[in-house]
Amino acid sequence: MKKKIRDPEKFDAFELFSSLSLKHSYNINDSSALNDFISRVKKSLESSVKNKTLAYGKRTEALFAYVAGALGEVKFLKQEDSGELFFSGDEIQAPDYQLILNNKEKILVEVKNCNNKNPDQKFMLKMDYVEKLKRYADINQLPLKFAIYFSRWKMWILIPLEVLQKIDNSYVIDYTTAAPYSQMNRLGDAFIITQKP
Repeated sequence: MKKKIRDPEKFDAFELFSSLSLKHSYNINDSSALNDFISRVKKSLESSVKNKTLAYGKRTEALFAYVAGALGEVKFLKQEDSGELFFSGDEIQAPDYQLILNNKEKILVEVKNCNNKNPDQKFMLKMDYVEKLKRYADINQLPLKFAIYFSRWKMWILIPLEVLQKIDNSYVIDYTTAAPYSQMNRLGDAFIITQKP
C-alpha cells in the first residue's frame, strides 16, 4: 500500500490559520495576527506534548493505519476526522478512519488504546461519545467498527458497535469478551494455531 505524500507544512498550517482566523478575526496580511497565531499554536503544542493520553491515542491511531495497510485486504485508507465538517441535526463525531477493503466493503473505524492489566477488566467509552460516532456513521450509511489495541497483549481487536455492552452511561468491553468477535481477519489478519506437543 502506498501513502499519498502531502505537504503538511504548507497546507495544514494554512488550514489551521484559516480556522483560527474565523475565531480570532485574523487578517493574513497583519504581522501581529501571524505572531498571535504562532504563539497560540506553540502553547497548544506544548500542552499536547504533556498530555500522555493524547500522545498515546495519536500514536495508536497511526499504528492502526500501518497495521491495516500492511495486512493486505485494505485497498484504501483515509483519515476521516480531519478537515471541516458541516451538518444538521444532533451532534456528530467523525471516527478516525474510513477503509475500503479489496472486496469493496466500506467501513468506518474508531481507534482506541486499552492498557488494562486484567483481560476481564472493562474498557469504557462514554455513551454520548459513541452515539455521536454512530450518528456520523448512519449519515454516511456505513458500518462503524472499533479497533482497540490491547497493549498489554499487543493484540488488535476490530469489533462492531453491537458487541459493546451498555452499562449506565457507558459502552463497555473487555479483552476476553471482545476477542471471539474480532473482525481483524477481514483486514487480512490471521492466527496460526498449533496442537500442543
